Amino acid sequence: MSYSYSNLQIRMNDCAAIRRAIDLCDIGSAKILARPDVSWVGVYPFMTEGDYPYLKDVAQRVSAQLEATVFGFMVPQGAEFCYVLCENGRIVDEFRLQKDGEGAGADGNADVLLEQCVSGTNKSDVEEALQKPLPVATEAVPAGANSGAGAGDKTAIRIAKLLGIPRAQLCTGYNHLKWAQAGR
Repeated sequence: MSYSYSNLQIRMNDCAAIRRAIDLCDIGSAKILARPDVSWVGVYPFMTEGDYPYLKDVAQRVSAQLEATVFGFMVPQGAEFCYVLCENGRIVDEFRLQKDGEGAGADGNADVLLEQCVSGTNKSDVEEALQKPLPVATEAVPAGANSGAGAGDKTAIRIAKLLGIPRAQLCTGYNHLKWAQAGR
């Protein structure tokens, strides 16, 4: 059984500035997770769960407020995957994967996404991640986790690796953190 999640991933480590931006953008309840060894901070707004147009709006507003790079990610029911990439408040890339595994409307720009990837990533890695879901390696799925991950989950895992975002940070939503009593 797959689940839904959405989040923002912000390329900066100033959590106080991120919290101020969230408050100024008036996006409601949100949790923040940051790790000192990762250049991305995860923000998990409650109101974006299941609402991709609102996630896009929030990503754009927070990006403008912070003058930073912000990804908005969503995986509805594990079968689909969407992202929007904003820089300084402007949408620069968008991708949507439908339930059937095909791109839908927004195909993603491999060159734009490549600019955000970890060193050593090549364009063919990005193109492959944007074209089709890849199988999840057994070691990538923690014990007890859903090994029957949907196409959206598989794409999210692959994109997380390319961007250097820990899988657990990207493949999480507000409700997961609330249930785990995690985040600030």
